[in-house]
Amino acid sequence: PVFLKLAPDLEDASIADIVGGVRGARPFLTGLIISNTTIERPDTLVSPDRSEAGGLSGAPLMEKSTAVLRAFTSELNGEFDLIGVGGIASGTDAYAKIRAGAHAIQLYSALVYEGPALATRIKRELVELLKRDGFSSLGDAVGADFLVQILRACHSCCFASPDTDRISVGQKRLSMPARQIYMLRKASQTPRLS
Repeated sequence: PVFLKLAPDLEDASIADIVGGVRGARPFLTGLIISNTTIERPDTLVSPDRSEAGGLSGAPLMEKSTAVLRAFTSELNGEFDLIGVGGIASGTDAYAKIRAGAHAIQLYSALVYEGPALATRIKRELVELLKRDGFSSLGDAVGADFLVQILRACHSCCFASPDTDRISVGQKRLSMPARQIYMLRKASQTPRLS
């Protein structure tokens, strides 16, 4: 498998260009890793080294990298596997990436500081979060935020065909397991997911 790792420092036009390019590389490319380190320095950084050149990783990257992941999830409609990375230090962080569209996650900065026990803790926390939200598997939660948003906005135009694993939103047709369609419809009526 070949994955392309992207930076989070992308404008909407750049995302559209990249989507066009990766669709052309489909036979060769398996998916995307979103995202690499950022060259931006948020005002919230307090380290005396905050102006140092190079890529910034860890917690300051979480929000930005998750937003870019959501943008690619929206544009790609499940055409490629997405790996969420950037700022993951807990099950809650991992769950945010998964709900934003990640099929898998990658750990780096937090793993350096916390060691291998981090993976065990994240797994335990993920199990609790999935139970809380009524998902029977991690796969059912992939892209849930994006799809719940669509379902809430388009209840009248969304339908799941009983004989296929597809959901339609206007002209868009998204493929997903029938179980996931059921879970998302159920979740779209749950205030906790707003």
